Amino acid sequence: MKHDNDCLTQHPDRFVNRHIGPRQDDIAAMLAALGHESLDAMINAGTPSSIRLAEPPELPPAQGETEALQSLRRLADKNQVWRSYIGMGYHDCITPPVIQ
Repeated sequence: MKHDNDCLTQHPDRFVNRHIGPRQDDIAAMLAALGHESLDAMINAGTPSSIRLAEPPELPPAQGETEALQSLRRLADKNQVWRSYIGMGYHDCITPPVIQ
């Protein structure tokens, strides 16, 4: 499994680039502090083989922040707001006085 961090700099609008921003020298320093040669070595040391996937997952292409927000908005627009009748007086049980 190769981790290419160049994908982090291809789209300047990405959240990762603005907020997380691991640079190659930062990654090298962190790996050195942990005693690993590469990200793959670190992952292999910390992840039991019993929970690893045999093949990489089939995922759709990555989206930029703008595209992801548009996708999330389209999904959220499908939500329906329903009126809640909780607390409107009907209860088919004994309601303790503390919450009446």
